[in-house]
Parts: sequence; structure tokens; C-alpha cells
Amino acid sequence: MTATWQPPTELARSRPRFVVLTGAGQTTVAFVVALLLGALAAGLGLYLAAERARGRRESVERNGVIADAEVVELLETRRKEKRYTVVYRYNAGTRAYDGRARVGRAYWRALQVGSRIPVRYLPGAPEESWIRGREPKGVPYWVVPLGPAGLVLAAWALAWRLRRQRELLSEGRPALARVTHSKKVVHQHGHLYRVYYQFQMLSGATRTGQFDVSRKPPPAGATLTIVYDPDDPDRQARYPLSLVRVGYAPLLH
Repeated sequence: MTATWQPPTELARSRPRFVVLTGAGQTTVAFVVALLLGALAAGLGLYLAAERARGRRESVERNGVIADAEVVELLETRRKEKRYTVVYRYNAGTRAYDGRARVGRAYWRALQVGSRIPVRYLPGAPEESWIRGREPKGVPYWVVPLGPAGLVLAAWALAWRLRRQRELLSEGRPALARVTHSKKVVHQHGHLYRVYYQFQMLSGATRTGQFDVSRKPPPAGATLTIVYDPDDPDRQARYPLSLVRVGYAPLLH
């Protein structure tokens, strides 16, 4: 492309280069740590919730008192989806209590005001009750790993991106690239510009690449520096990289 081009001074250093984090890279590391801690907290919280739910179910099974309740109202609400609610009244000791429960459409349609239904409550908390056979299940154990999984996956994706940039800057070769064209890409959150370029490797072979920018893209014919992996030229990035930069190795005494 041009015989007079010289790479940035820091990229001319011998490989592997000493690489340090940029401010954005340090923020990424902090996010990774926060996500992993969040995953640990979420997993622990879900496990404890599942344990409490199991204890509650066992307590209801062992100690629950069955009462004969009367349906006093049948409610149908329309929001995004229809909801069916049964309002009932039952006696516990010398007092009457009201309860309500969301049920399925078929169960709801089979009832009418005055219908009798069995409910169950705990002797120590008679104000809280459930239609028999429809006691709350609580958090199941199979949900416990699912909550942290999304956070761990997000942390892994950030760490993987950071590692790829570190490896590329440490071992990659610089090259002069020339923009061939760009195009506007519309997505659900707005739009961006995809910039296409080509460059010549040390072997003389020509390769192509692309990157995205949110603002006005460089015009066709503009030049820029890229770093590519000599063993896998498809691994390449526009220089400077966002998460890492070339630093100075500490002196060893």
C-alpha cells in the first residue's frame, strides 16, 4: 500500500510485547469480578430460598389443618392475560378468615359463589391458607444453578474478550490497512456503521477485515493501523485496542 509506512513505535517492539490494561480494561475486570460475586450471591440466595420452600412444604404436609371453606367471590381480571381468582372464607378456631388464590380457568369455571372447597392452613398462622392440592411450591432446586448461570456466562464473555485482545496485542503483527467502503447497519437500538478494509500481510498476501463504529465512519481510501495474528489472520483488530495497550515491562533487579 505504501513503502514508507512505519508502525507505531510501541508496535515495533519485539514480541511478546508487555501488555497492560487500559481504563476500559480495568473497568472490564471489575465487571467480571462483580458478575462472579453476583453469581455466587444469587446461587446462595436461590439455594436458601429452595431450602425454605422445602421446609415450608414439609411443615404444611405434616402439620397443616384442613378446613372446609366457602367461596364468597370469583374474580376475573383482564391485563396482558386473563387471571382467575377465588376468594373464600373459612373458620380456624373461633375466628373466620378470608383467603384468595389464583387458579386455572377450568377450576375457576367449575365453581360458583357458595361452593365448598377444602383449604389448608398452619395452626401457628391460620390467617395464611391454601386451597388443598394447590399449596405454593416455592423455588425448586433445579432453578438454583440457572440464576447464576447467566451472570457467569456474561463474566466469561467479558473475560474472553479481554484475553483475546491481550493475546492479539502481545503476539500480533501490525499492518497498514486501507478502508474500501462502509455501510449503515440498522438494529433494534439504533444504528451503526460497518467499516470494511483490506491489508497486506508480511507474506504479501492480501486479507480483509471489518469493524463497527457508532459515529461517522472513515471515508473510502482512509488508512489505519491494524494488528493481526500471523497464525490466524482472521483474528485482527483496529489499533489502538480498547481494553489493552503496550506498556513497559518492569525492570528486574
